[in-house]
Amino acid sequence: MKIGIISDTHDNSVLVEKAIEIFQSEGIKTVIHAGDLCASITLKPMLKVFKVYFCLGNNDGDIIPIKENLKKNGGVFLGFGGEFVLDGKKFAVFHGHYPFILNALIESQEYDYIITGHTHEPRDEVIGKTHVINPGSLYSDHYNGIAILDTSTDNVRMIKLGGEND
Repeated sequence: MKIGIISDTHDNSVLVEKAIEIFQSEGIKTVIHAGDLCASITLKPMLKVFKVYFCLGNNDGDIIPIKENLKKNGGVFLGFGGEFVLDGKKFAVFHGHYPFILNALIESQEYDYIITGHTHEPRDEVIGKTHVINPGSLYSDHYNGIAILDTSTDNVRMIKLGGEND
């Protein structure tokens, strides 16, 4: 199963649309967003095309509309973090703004995948049995990127998008 991974979109609708196009071209049906969407309006184009699993970040202010949009459109609201199973693999999603929580999740070795964000830097690291993935961000002059995870091969492809840092 191919899964799209995105985080720290910070209302960058231009790069969100580019990410959607890439995910669609890959045949992706499920997207995990690891927080810092900011406004609920940025979520709407994703919900039209994908089942979205979303956890809150430290810059998400539109919490009630985000939760309502997810519920109305078949998405999954994970609060400030959550876990679920996809394709027989156990996932945890946490934005990462409290490193001690992220580290505890990794050290638990309970998860096949931990999806995170916050640092705006890509991360693709296997620690024990747990694969930790941060796609980067779509924010300002930081690394602008998304990731695609193939759970059948455990392969992660980081895709750099255009942005002010190019």
